[in-house]
Amino acid sequence: MPEETYKELNELLGERKVQNFPYLMSNLFRSAGDRGVYPYDLTVQNVGGNPRSIYMPYGLVSGPEDLVDLDFVHDGYLKSGNSLFGTQEYTVKAITLPRDYLYTTFYSRLAGYFTWGYGLRGGRLGGLGLNMNFQRDFNSSVRAMDEWTMPERLVDTLTEEQASFAQNAQVYTRFVYAQYTQLPEELKGKLDQYRQEHNLDTGHYPWPYLLANAVINQVHSENSYTLTPGLLPGGRDFVEYFLFENHRGYCRHFASAAVALIRSAGIPARYVEGYTVSSDDLENDGWINIPDSRAHAWTEIYLSGIGWVPVEATPGVQNGIIDHQAATGVTDDEAVNEPEEEEAPDAEEDSPELPQELSVEDTGNEADSSPQKPAETGDGETAPGGLYGIIRTLKDEITILALIALTAAALIMNRKLRIISRSQRFKQKDHNQAAVAIYKYIEQLLPYVGAAPNIPGEIPGNLYELVLKARYSRHVLTEQELGRLLGYAEMLADRVRSKASLFRWFVLRYIYVLI
Repeated sequence: MPEETYKELNELLGERKVQNFPYLMSNLFRSAGDRGVYPYDLTVQNVGGNPRSIYMPYGLVSGPEDLVDLDFVHDGYLKSGNSLFGTQEYTVKAITLPRDYLYTTFYSRLAGYFTWGYGLRGGRLGGLGLNMNFQRDFNSSVRAMDEWTMPERLVDTLTEEQASFAQNAQVYTRFVYAQYTQLPEELKGKLDQYRQEHNLDTGHYPWPYLLANAVINQVHSENSYTLTPGLLPGGRDFVEYFLFENHRGYCRHFASAAVALIRSAGIPARYVEGYTVSSDDLENDGWINIPDSRAHAWTEIYLSGIGWVPVEATPGVQNGIIDHQAATGVTDDEAVNEPEEEEAPDAEEDSPELPQELSVEDTGNEADSSPQKPAETGDGETAPGGLYGIIRTLKDEITILALIALTAAALIMNRKLRIISRSQRFKQKDHNQAAVAIYKYIEQLLPYVGAAPNIPGEIPGNLYELVLKARYSRHVLTEQELGRLLGYAEMLADRVRSKASLFRWFVLRYIYVLI
């Protein structure tokens, strides 16, 4: 979404973060549905991925005050606060999301809270004369429940923290329905017709989770799973081509189609990439090793009483793990020797912003610009400043020169090491891994290319298809295909190098090491 839209959202929510909504709702408005909620600690070590990408579980308890080295990015995800080196290890607190949460709205959560909370402690609802018939209102649509606004007389019964969060939750729900149900007009009409033909609407499936599952089951019935779906024809919509013509795809296709269809039904949904983890993976030492083959895409739907929850859209997934053989229906003989799914999709990186000016931390040796007080001798007389002043000045200048030399050497060494590392990633034997590494480099370069008639603001579609093939397909890129990607990256680097101002050239060359 446009940055202005996120700015509006952040102003509405203040310091509160959407990533913490499930925990806040459970903690502030506890009800019978929270019996399956358990807290846990999770430590993540980033072994081989991009250290700027931060992987978080659902039900996050830790907030910005607990994760000072990590940045909450709007209502979506977290990233490392260290734009240069990233974060290799971090520990967070989270809660489990019980299955009861899938059939929850903010309205029903409040009903449960007052019924099981206040109701069992003296019947405050009756005493306040609220006259709220929750059971009758349950017959309303989920959308109507989500758009319900808490009356002032009910707000008055809450603590200040409860009332503040309740307001935030309702404001965010309205924002979600306005933003996360949007679709291109030309696509929406076709999706609406598709849903009508298969009775996929809130009339038949009143709860968002039920409708989402019905949509996914229908998509499964008409489309087959494969890691080699072929290339998307130029100028075609990704979802439309998958649903209505090709009918072949992998997790990215199924998750995207599910999001679009669920949105067309008026239910907020969004597409997500990350890693899947199974409870069966847990080792005796308490750690889980997650290989690149666990890279996956899925769908999230918004539940007003909980927040964003995951919905599995890909066939052949058992316990969070894709069984490629079961999904594709291939025989054991056909599945032998096929490589695993390639390269984990890192959370989307923001290209580093260039600073307006460089600042250096105080080294403790910078000369004070104020007049120096003459040194005193032991007997209280002022010592002559001549030779002492010269020696002190020389000492300061040598220290400064030494610091400058060390800084320059460090920048040069850092540049050499990072170039060597990048070159090794680009030239590794696994062409698919190399292609994804080149693509990440291209994404970092594009923001600095500037206006150029022959260079679009994003990677050309034919090259992007090669990246998708490398990331998700079992097809191995040829030397020629890899060379096309590398040639495009080198062309971008030359363009950035030739057009950059002296300051930007220095930062891109020695700080970010992009050129």
